[in-house]
Amino acid sequence: MVPPPSFGDIVTAANIALSIYKALSDSMGSSYEYQCLIEELRSFERALRMVDQAIATTPLGERLTQDIAAETTTCLNLLKVFHDRIKSYQKALGRGGKGSSWQKIGWGLFKADEVASFREKLSQHKQNILVFLGGLGM
Repeated sequence: MVPPPSFGDIVTAANIALSIYKALSDSMGSSYEYQCLIEELRSFERALRMVDQAIATTPLGERLTQDIAAETTTCLNLLKVFHDRIKSYQKALGRGGKGSSWQKIGWGLFKADEVASFREKLSQHKQNILVFLGGLGM
């Protein structure tokens, strides 16, 4: 029997999603696409927390365990990469960033395609997570 997915990985992925959500939520005057990403992150983080709770209380079959473990690893890697990419912008995106107009403009102009791609990937992975929750009877 395959061991259940690491609770730590799911919680870590949820915490990174929440961290990105908070960092981006602190920005002011962001575009519609940016606001959609923020909401997608929050929804994604909640879905991860629901899976974490579900696998803690529900016995898993071997196939579902493998699928959740693989999805968790993929999500964690996706979130880590994006989190690392926004670190340099985090201060500029926050309320206290002085002299950061160029970085804010740069984020909006040069990262729009990355924001859209990341948001799309989050949405796809969230759908996968929701399928797992359905498989767990939630």
